[in-house]
Amino acid sequence: MRARAALWPRPPRIVVGESEKFAAFRSARAALAASGTVTLELALAGVPLVGAYKVSGVEALCVRWSRCRSRCCFPTSRSARRRS
Repeated sequence: MRARAALWPRPPRIVVGESEKFAAFRSARAALAASGTVTLELALAGVPLVGAYKVSGVEALCVRWSRCRSRCCFPTSRSARRRS
């Protein structure tokens, strides 16, 4: 993953371990996160995030048809409500 990310025009900061993770949270302006615990941790740290999910075709259709288009990630929707 590091080798592929190094080819990006602006390589991301990839962290390993709890101490590096929480240091990154403190300095982050925003985050792209895989689904899971990290989305909740980022929301609790007050970091704006985009949660990335790999879903089946049926699940993608459900999201498109639902009212949950801009905030499908639960921690994101909860933190957005606090800010508004």
